[in-house]
Amino acid sequence: MPRSAWVFPALAALLFAATAIPSLGIGFTHSFAGLVFAAVLLAILFGTVFAAVLV
Repeated sequence: MPRSAWVFPALAALLFAATAIPSLGIGFTHSFAGLVFAAVLLAILFGTVFAAVLV
């Protein structure tokens, strides 16, 4: 099993946990930074799916 099959889901879980902490201020908002953060999470999601399919 490729390393990316483990890394992408773990990274997504860490970023999701970070957004659950309001004091960090990196949750999704309707701002440029929030849109960039959402795009990064979406890229991780696609990476997870492709890593699982290509195994």
